[in-house]
This record gives sequence, C-alpha cells and structure tokens, in this order.
Amino acid sequence: DEAFSYAWASSLLDQVIVEVEDGCLKDSKSIHWRVFRARVLSPILEGIDPVPLFELCRELGISNEATASNMVATVKRRFQAELRGLIRGFVGNDAEVDDEIRELMKILGSSRAG
Repeated sequence: DEAFSYAWASSLLDQVIVEVEDGCLKDSKSIHWRVFRARVLSPILEGIDPVPLFELCRELGISNEATASNMVATVKRRFQAELRGLIRGFVGNDAEVDDEIRELMKILGSSRAG
C-alpha cells in the first residue's frame, strides 16, 4: 500500500514538474524555471543545497537578488496552481484538494524519512 501511494504521489509530482517547466518555456520564462529549479526543486529532490541567489544572478544575468526571488515566487505560484488543478480533477471540492495536497506531502515526506 505504501509503495502504491508513493508511486502515485511521485507520478503526480513528476507530471506537475513537466507541466510547469513546459509552461515556463512556452511563456519565455526559462530563466525563471532555472532559478526555481536551482533554489527550490533540486534541493528538495536531490537533497542538495540551494544555489545562492547572488550566484544565480551572476550566472544567469539577472539584475539583482530581489528580481531572482520574485522569479522563484512566480514559478512557485504556477507550481501550486498546476498541482491544485491536477488534484481538483480527482476530488469533488477545494477542501478535498487541500486534504489531498496534505496527504501528498505526507507520503513524499515519509519516503525521505524511511
């Protein structure tokens, strides 16, 4: 049962990642995606330290750290909206969406602990 739950949660997360990345690329926000990946996604999925904002600014030609931070926030909102939209297709209402997201985080979090 735990293996099935983890496979479901992992598959759902993979789908959201692909959709958000594709959307960012389509909307000419590839730099946004790269900053999000380096600051949020890779640290979570790979267990690595986030790349410092000043380093990303230098590497990607971003004018300042506030701009880079706003890029992360933009992609986070897109990620949350995509996740909510995907889960909404499985449940009846917004309260259930929130419950499913909590369950998803619990499943993914427990897999790291064990």
